[in-house]
Amino acid sequence: MDYLTQQFIAFAKKTREILESLRKDIEKISTSIDAASAQNEADKQHSTSHPPVILGELRRPQSEIDQEEACETRKEARAGRNESRDSVRLWFEAVGLCVGLTLAAANVLLATSKSVDIAKIAASAAQSQGEATRTSIEATTKQFQLDQRAWVAMEQIQWETVNNQKSLRITAFIQNHGKTPAKNLEFFGHKLFDTAPMSVVLHDDFTHGPLHSKGSLTPSTTPSPVRGAYDLSDREVQELMTGKKWIYLYGIITYKDVFSGTPLYYTRFCVRLEPHGIKNFTDTLLCEQYNDAD
Repeated sequence: MDYLTQQFIAFAKKTREILESLRKDIEKISTSIDAASAQNEADKQHSTSHPPVILGELRRPQSEIDQEEACETRKEARAGRNESRDSVRLWFEAVGLCVGLTLAAANVLLATSKSVDIAKIAASAAQSQGEATRTSIEATTKQFQLDQRAWVAMEQIQWETVNNQKSLRITAFIQNHGKTPAKNLEFFGHKLFDTAPMSVVLHDDFTHGPLHSKGSLTPSTTPSPVRGAYDLSDREVQELMTGKKWIYLYGIITYKDVFSGTPLYYTRFCVRLEPHGIKNFTDTLLCEQYNDAD
């Protein structure tokens, strides 16, 4: 239960207590009026009971007696009228008090309702501001992570035939261009003999290649080598030397950065090797596809 609801309930209880106290006061006033009426009636009965008159000893003129009775009658009528006026005045005062308290309670309730509305608007504004602040913090954090994360790229491929052209020795140079280390790095490489342009559609999963290396890679201006070797058949050597087939080296580099909750990044590569040995990965020997990164 929030603060405004508690205040509203407390106000309702207080109003109920005031109205209950007013009801008790009115009952007390009504009781007093009834008691006063009963006392007045008793006084009238007492005043109208005359002491015994000894006719033999005291005689009053009948006109005086009639005049006195008429006077008493007028007094009783006047007292009755005063009592009625007092009752009516007390009733109107009680009604006026009730109306006044009701209007006051209504004004307080209206003011409280307006305060509640204002508080709701303020709370909504605060919530919106909080959401905007959270979004801004998340955007700033994401931008900071993008600026500081690791960025691993394939830089260069070296290859040569060894063991009387029975093996193909591969050296791939990768480099971290970011500002923080690349963790859990894995390098997967595959070789493919095919025509130029490539006629084979490569599968999407480049992992689990025969050329495999893993570790971490810190930011550096010098590429780091990843070495491996492939056995070549006599037919593959013949096709390679006559230019009928070409060697394609393709694969993927996966890694994570130093920030928690970030995804596994990747760099895919595909390059065609020529018998000249050393070629830069960014020249025309790139495959038409399968070279991307996130």
